Amino acid sequence: MNWKNHFKNKIELDFTTKIFKPMNLLFVCRYNEMRSCTAETIYTEEGYPVRSAGTEIGASVNLSNDIILWADLIFVMEEKQKVIIKSVNADPSENKKIVILDIPDNYYYMEPELLHQIKSRVAPYLNKRVCMNLLKSLLLRV
Repeated sequence: MNWKNHFKNKIELDFTTKIFKPMNLLFVCRYNEMRSCTAETIYTEEGYPVRSAGTEIGASVNLSNDIILWADLIFVMEEKQKVIIKSVNADPSENKKIVILDIPDNYYYMEPELLHQIKSRVAPYLNKRVCMNLLKSLLLRV
């Protein structure tokens, strides 16, 4: 058996499956009623695995360690949600990328302006990930 080719093929296979695995996206706001639910709807329709949660007691879906562990990329609507994730759920969120979208709590579910705000602020992070994955896959072929 040619061990060099065996390991090379295994590494390429492992790398390829990680590259094309859809990212698990988590959107967080206060009550999980308007902003994060809108984001969940948008990106579910685009084919991403998505969850949303709220940081406050009484949220439609309460933020939990399990949800944080599930996520590859976490988007919060405001700085205070990031602080809550880091303080209350320190262990699972330690190595997670948390992006602050800076979208205030003054929109209704699926409101056109909210749709625009979410799409325009999330897109650079998803596009960057896609570009990096394509670059990595091209480098593997060399």
